[in-house]
Amino acid sequence: EGGATDTYTIRLTSQPTAGVDVTITVPFGGGVVQATASPSSVSFTRFNWDIEQTVTLTAAADDIADGEFTLAVAHSASSADTDYDAGALFRPSSSLSLSVHDDDVVGVQLSASGVSVVEGGSAQQYTVVLLSEPTSAVDVDITVVGNASQVTLSPSTVSFTTGNWATPQTVTVTAVDDFEVEAVGAYSLRHTASSSDGAYSGTGMVYPVSDLPLSVYDNEGAMVLLSKATGSVYEGGTTDTYTIRLTSQPTAGVDVTITVPTGGGVVQATASPSTVSFT
Repeated sequence: EGGATDTYTIRLTSQPTAGVDVTITVPFGGGVVQATASPSSVSFTRFNWDIEQTVTLTAAADDIADGEFTLAVAHSASSADTDYDAGALFRPSSSLSLSVHDDDVVGVQLSASGVSVVEGGSAQQYTVVLLSEPTSAVDVDITVVGNASQVTLSPSTVSFTTGNWATPQTVTVTAVDDFEVEAVGAYSLRHTASSSDGAYSGTGMVYPVSDLPLSVYDNEGAMVLLSKATGSVYEGGTTDTYTIRLTSQPTAGVDVTITVPTGGGVVQATASPSTVSFT
């Protein structure tokens, strides 16, 4: 398919008493045309019977991964010369063995070898496409192996038909921006194909890998944030205030204790409350 043709020649071994037609028949392979012969018949007369005539065999170009075929190309003769009619002897045989080699492969091609996203950052995209035409619709499901709550996928399934199989479809991966401090998440995106076309079912035909490495980076730090760095109070005068909060969501309650040291060995100021608690 899509490559070189092959040729052979036909001639008669003796002069006929009437015209001889030799018909070449290329059978189907897998129920469809896998190759053609041109011409599909050759004719000989009493004058050109010993001149070789060339037949060219060509693989039928399609986009379906239908494998390799060996076809028996048949030859039959017809003539008013009874010696050259249906009972004519063919050498080496009336059947020629033809090997047809496919140039298509079953496969789901991913445009990326890995995906990295950051919370609060840009999404990353890659494409999915089939490498050959399926015989029926193909769905490629994408799932997160690991913590699925860390990213969103749009879409999580891409579908191909016999009409759009060669058109790449885009998948967008976005990190979920939460408030928890987390280590770098090392996960993977699994791609699984399903179809009534048995060749396009499973994960084994996904390139470069069915489980695409996925890294999710955090944008939080575990800190206690004070609203100011200095304060000033007067005895019998005004108070001063400041606020405290956490910079990321904790996995358990957090108590922050405020300690005001003594000055000159005695209490010079107090903080109220002396502890604040977060959940």
